[in-house]
Amino acid sequence: MSERLVVFDLDGTLIDSEGGIVLAMERTALALALPGGTVERWRKLIGMPLREQMPAILPAERLAEAPRVVECYREVYREIMLPMSRPFAGTDALVRALHRRGVMLAICSGKRGRSIREVLAQAGWLEFFETIVSPDEVIRGKPDPESLKLALALTGFGVGEALMVGDTTLDIEMARAAGVACCAVTWGTHGREELVSARPDFWVETVEELAGRLDRWLGWSA
Repeated sequence: MSERLVVFDLDGTLIDSEGGIVLAMERTALALALPGGTVERWRKLIGMPLREQMPAILPAERLAEAPRVVECYREVYREIMLPMSRPFAGTDALVRALHRRGVMLAICSGKRGRSIREVLAQAGWLEFFETIVSPDEVIRGKPDPESLKLALALTGFGVGEALMVGDTTLDIEMARAAGVACCAVTWGTHGREELVSARPDFWVETVEELAGRLDRWLGWSA
């Protein structure tokens, strides 16, 4: 049995999907005549559950339209999600190597559970992640620690036995609030400049660096 748990964010960490997400935002904003600047604000919230993004992107006088915005976005994104979701270079080998060596893997994502599983299945990874936590299973999404605490409870690991890997301040803030060590990757939605305020325990700039960091954290190398 694995002695440690690695929890990954999905979009922007393992999967290159931002292009499709932003395109769906743009098409939604155009279809519903949302105010200028909406997409720029919206993009910064990638990783947060969609329902929780609405108060931050809609003006107060249009907040009642939130269900319509969510529905429109989901309809648009369903059409382009899989064609515009691909593993980042190197992440396929990384995930397979961790699984082959018996490391317990989990996903904590702001994506809905059905979509997570479809993306993982397309990548050929579905069998590698025994635990998947999405907004469907929690009341409060990232950066609240509820999702990560649930992943720990479902897998039976303690806070000192887990590492969170993510690309946004939401991932790092969630991990810190849960008392879990966290590793920030800089190839996703938030660059290093944005992530610095969240104070991750580790930084990596490439997938190769991440593999090395995980080797050391797992005790496989000095």
